[in-house]
Amino acid sequence: MAEFQEVLDESMLHFDAKLDQDVASILKKNHYTISVAESVTGGLLADRLSSLPGSSDYFLGGIVCYHTLLKLSLCGVTPAMVKAHGVVSSEVALEMARGAKKLMKSAITISTTGVAGPATPAYPDPLVGTVFVGFSFPNGETVKQFKLSGEREVIRFQTTQVALEYLRQYLTSVTNEAGELFK
Repeated sequence: MAEFQEVLDESMLHFDAKLDQDVASILKKNHYTISVAESVTGGLLADRLSSLPGSSDYFLGGIVCYHTLLKLSLCGVTPAMVKAHGVVSSEVALEMARGAKKLMKSAITISTTGVAGPATPAYPDPLVGTVFVGFSFPNGETVKQFKLSGEREVIRFQTTQVALEYLRQYLTSVTNEAGELFK
Protein backbone atom coordinates (compact mmCIF):
# COMPACT_ATOMS: atom_id res chain seq x y z
CA MET A 1 0.00 0.00 0.00
CA ALA A 2 2.94 2.35 0.61
CA GLU A 3 3.85 1.93 -3.06
CA PHE A 4 0.32 2.95 -4.05
CA GLN A 5 0.53 6.03 -1.81
CA GLU A 6 3.83 7.10 -3.42
CA VAL A 7 2.27 6.92 -6.88
CA LEU A 8 -0.74 8.88 -5.66
CA ASP A 9 1.47 11.52 -4.08
CA GLU A 10 3.28 12.04 -7.38
CA SER A 11 0.17 11.85 -9.59
CA MET A 12 -1.69 14.48 -7.55
CA LEU A 13 0.82 17.14 -8.44
CA HIS A 14 -0.09 17.55 -12.10
CA PHE A 15 -2.43 16.45 -14.83
CA ASP A 16 -1.14 13.41 -16.64
CA ALA A 17 -3.03 12.57 -19.83
CA LYS A 18 -1.51 9.10 -19.67
CA LEU A 19 -3.59 8.35 -16.56
CA ASP A 20 -6.83 9.11 -18.39
CA GLN A 21 -5.66 7.16 -21.45
CA ASP A 22 -4.59 4.16 -19.35
CA VAL A 23 -7.95 4.02 -17.58
CA ALA A 24 -9.80 4.32 -20.88
CA SER A 25 -7.66 1.61 -22.45
CA ILE A 26 -8.25 -0.84 -19.60
CA LEU A 27 -11.98 -0.17 -19.58
CA LYS A 28 -12.27 -0.56 -23.37
CA LYS A 29 -10.04 -3.62 -23.62
CA ASN A 30 -12.04 -5.46 -21.00
CA HIS A 31 -15.47 -4.17 -22.06
CA TYR A 32 -16.15 -2.62 -18.64
CA THR A 33 -18.69 0.14 -18.24
CA ILE A 34 -18.31 2.87 -15.64
CA SER A 35 -20.51 5.51 -14.06
CA VAL A 36 -19.98 8.15 -11.38
CA ALA A 37 -21.82 9.82 -8.52
CA GLU A 38 -20.09 13.08 -7.69
CA SER A 39 -20.42 15.57 -4.91
CA VAL A 40 -17.10 17.26 -4.10
CA THR A 41 -15.84 16.96 -7.70
CA GLY A 42 -19.02 18.43 -9.18
CA GLY A 43 -18.73 16.69 -12.56
CA LEU A 44 -14.95 16.86 -13.00
CA LEU A 45 -14.59 13.08 -12.85
CA ALA A 46 -17.31 12.59 -15.47
CA ASP A 47 -15.55 15.19 -17.61
CA ARG A 48 -12.26 13.32 -17.43
CA LEU A 49 -13.87 9.96 -18.17
CA SER A 50 -15.76 11.34 -21.16
CA SER A 51 -13.08 13.58 -22.66
CA LEU A 52 -11.29 11.01 -24.81
CA PRO A 53 -12.55 9.89 -28.23
CA GLY A 54 -14.40 6.60 -27.91
CA SER A 55 -15.43 7.19 -24.30
CA SER A 56 -18.99 6.20 -25.14
CA ASP A 57 -17.66 2.62 -25.32
CA TYR A 58 -17.22 2.57 -21.54
CA PHE A 59 -18.63 5.70 -19.87
CA LEU A 60 -22.36 5.45 -19.21
CA GLY A 61 -22.87 8.71 -17.35
CA GLY A 62 -22.93 10.36 -13.99
CA ILE A 63 -24.92 12.01 -11.28
CA VAL A 64 -23.77 15.28 -9.82
CA CYS A 65 -25.43 15.05 -6.44
CA TYR A 66 -23.88 18.05 -4.76
CA HIS A 67 -26.85 18.77 -2.53
CA THR A 68 -27.81 16.26 0.14
CA LEU A 69 -31.36 15.99 -1.24
CA LEU A 70 -29.97 14.58 -4.49
CA LYS A 71 -27.80 12.09 -2.63
CA LEU A 72 -31.02 10.88 -1.01
CA SER A 73 -33.32 10.92 -4.04
CA LEU A 74 -30.94 9.78 -6.78
CA CYS A 75 -28.38 7.63 -5.01
CA GLY A 76 -30.50 6.02 -2.33
CA VAL A 77 -28.59 7.42 0.63
CA THR A 78 -30.91 7.37 3.65
CA PRO A 79 -31.56 10.32 5.97
CA ALA A 80 -30.62 8.05 8.88
CA MET A 81 -27.22 7.39 7.31
CA VAL A 82 -26.60 11.10 6.80
CA LYS A 83 -27.66 11.81 10.38
CA ALA A 84 -25.46 9.04 11.79
CA HIS A 85 -22.34 9.61 9.68
CA GLY A 86 -22.64 12.95 7.87
CA VAL A 87 -22.55 13.45 4.10
CA VAL A 88 -18.74 13.45 4.15
CA SER A 89 -18.20 9.87 5.25
CA SER A 90 -17.17 6.49 3.96
CA GLU A 91 -20.69 5.19 4.51
CA VAL A 92 -22.27 7.86 2.32
CA ALA A 93 -19.57 7.47 -0.35
CA LEU A 94 -20.32 3.75 -0.56
CA GLU A 95 -24.09 4.27 -0.72
CA MET A 96 -23.62 6.86 -3.47
CA ALA A 97 -21.59 4.36 -5.50
CA ARG A 98 -24.12 1.58 -4.92
CA GLY A 99 -27.04 3.79 -5.85
CA ALA A 100 -25.47 5.12 -9.05
CA LYS A 101 -24.42 1.61 -10.05
CA LYS A 102 -27.93 0.32 -9.55
CA LEU A 103 -29.44 3.22 -11.49
CA MET A 104 -27.00 3.14 -14.42
CA LYS A 105 -26.25 -0.60 -14.42
CA SER A 106 -22.52 -0.10 -14.91
CA ALA A 107 -19.88 -2.67 -14.04
CA ILE A 108 -17.92 -0.09 -12.06
CA THR A 109 -19.02 3.03 -10.22
CA ILE A 110 -16.96 5.70 -8.50
CA SER A 111 -18.39 8.20 -6.02
CA THR A 112 -16.83 11.29 -4.46
CA THR A 113 -17.74 13.22 -1.34
CA GLY A 114 -15.61 15.56 0.70
CA VAL A 115 -14.78 19.06 1.84
CA ALA A 116 -12.94 21.16 -0.75
CA GLY A 117 -13.01 24.35 1.29
CA PRO A 118 -12.82 27.03 2.31
CA ALA A 119 -13.53 26.31 5.96
CA THR A 120 -17.01 27.10 7.30
CA PRO A 121 -18.64 26.64 10.70
CA ALA A 122 -20.15 23.36 9.44
CA TYR A 123 -16.80 22.19 8.04
CA PRO A 124 -13.97 23.77 10.05
CA ASP A 125 -10.41 24.01 8.79
CA PRO A 126 -9.24 20.57 9.98
CA LEU A 127 -11.89 18.95 7.74
CA VAL A 128 -10.91 20.83 4.58
CA GLY A 129 -9.27 18.36 2.22
CA THR A 130 -11.01 15.31 3.71
CA VAL A 131 -12.28 13.25 0.80
CA PHE A 132 -13.94 9.85 0.47
CA VAL A 133 -13.92 8.02 -2.85
CA GLY A 134 -16.22 5.02 -3.13
CA PHE A 135 -15.75 2.21 -5.61
CA SER A 136 -18.24 -0.47 -6.56
CA PHE A 137 -16.83 -3.27 -8.70
CA PRO A 138 -18.47 -6.48 -9.95
CA ASN A 139 -16.56 -8.40 -7.29
CA GLY A 140 -16.61 -6.05 -4.34
CA GLU A 141 -16.66 -2.55 -2.92
CA THR A 142 -14.24 -0.28 -1.16
CA VAL A 143 -13.92 3.29 0.04
CA LYS A 144 -10.67 5.18 0.20
CA GLN A 145 -10.19 8.19 2.45
CA PHE A 146 -7.72 10.91 1.53
CA LYS A 147 -6.49 14.04 3.25
CA LEU A 148 -5.67 16.44 0.42
CA SER A 149 -4.34 19.96 0.59
CA GLY A 150 -4.47 23.15 -1.40
CA GLU A 151 -7.07 25.58 -2.60
CA ARG A 152 -10.60 24.45 -3.43
CA GLU A 153 -9.99 23.73 -7.13
CA VAL A 154 -6.76 21.90 -6.35
CA ILE A 155 -8.53 19.60 -3.89
CA ARG A 156 -11.31 18.91 -6.40
CA PHE A 157 -8.77 18.08 -9.12
CA GLN A 158 -6.67 15.97 -6.74
CA THR A 159 -9.79 13.97 -5.91
CA THR A 160 -10.19 13.03 -9.58
CA GLN A 161 -6.50 12.12 -9.72
CA VAL A 162 -6.61 9.78 -6.72
CA ALA A 163 -9.86 8.21 -7.94
CA LEU A 164 -8.49 7.48 -11.40
CA GLU A 165 -5.10 6.37 -10.10
CA TYR A 166 -6.70 3.93 -7.67
CA LEU A 167 -8.98 2.65 -10.44
CA ARG A 168 -6.00 2.14 -12.77
CA GLN A 169 -3.99 0.29 -10.15
CA TYR A 170 -6.93 -1.80 -8.98
CA LEU A 171 -7.94 -2.88 -12.47
CA THR A 172 -4.36 -3.61 -13.44
CA SER A 173 -3.85 -5.79 -10.36
CA VAL A 174 -7.16 -7.70 -10.38
CA THR A 175 -7.89 -8.26 -14.04
CA ASN A 176 -6.87 -11.62 -15.41
CA GLU A 177 -5.94 -12.32 -19.02
CA ALA A 178 -9.57 -13.04 -19.93
CA GLY A 179 -10.50 -9.55 -18.74
CA GLU A 180 -12.44 -10.79 -15.74
CA LEU A 181 -12.21 -9.20 -12.34
CA PHE A 182 -11.10 -11.48 -9.55
CA LYS A 183 -9.85 -11.21 -5.98
